[in-house]
Amino acid sequence: MLTFMTPVAGSAVYVAIEVVQAKLGERPSSFALFHVGLSEGGEQRLTYQVIPDSGTGELTGLSGQLQLDNTEKVHHYTMMYTLPAL
Repeated sequence: MLTFMTPVAGSAVYVAIEVVQAKLGERPSSFALFHVGLSEGGEQRLTYQVIPDSGTGELTGLSGQLQLDNTEKVHHYTMMYTLPAL
């Protein structure tokens, strides 16, 4: 994870990459996400994206985005994705 803070209060950015270990049925799989958090004048935006061609096993060919909703300081994730037909 890398971060950069500007001299202006409330403006900064971070970038990160993480590998997600998953299991579909009985088959272990994984994929990687990159995310960017941008704060401009205190207004925040988040982007989570599946890294192309990072899916393994049953997740080969996975593409999509992850959405984070922060409700009452609890994080809720929703993933919109596509997988190629077998």
